[in-house]
Amino acid sequence: MSFALFSQFEAPAEARPESRQSARLGARTLSAMLVAVVLVSAVAGYAFTTGAESVRAVQAAGPELTRLLRAMALLKCLLAVGALFLVTVRFRFPIAPRLAAAYIAAGAAMAAGPGPIWTMAHVGLGALLLHGGLAAMLLLAWADGGATWRLAPWRRA
Repeated sequence: MSFALFSQFEAPAEARPESRQSARLGARTLSAMLVAVVLVSAVAGYAFTTGAESVRAVQAAGPELTRLLRAMALLKCLLAVGALFLVTVRFRFPIAPRLAAAYIAAGAAMAAGPGPIWTMAHVGLGALLLHGGLAAMLLLAWADGGATWRLAPWRRA
């Protein structure tokens, strides 16, 4: 699926040589793997808590705190979707298989976080998963340097 709006994120032909470090899997395959792992992880994160545990946690927290934390969980889902979109953009460029696997693992951790926050039984674990996954993605993006050629025209000599 290709959108004209996002064509600016496509790597030019000269920037996409097949090398020993580039992934053997294409961008669509990597993106499909990311989506599948994220969906399974999100469902597992939500299903991790039993109904009775969740009911007790909601009653202990009260309605105001429950609404606040659930609203924050929804906002964090939006943050995660944005980060995962950027990872799919990154997959359009040559990438080492280990790095792609690390991005997918970080996405899985980040996607598992909002479920425990929503159920209110394991808010700390959910926050750790979500923020840990996001921090891992940021560190991977910082250390990656895979698309630095796009910044080349703006660099000063």
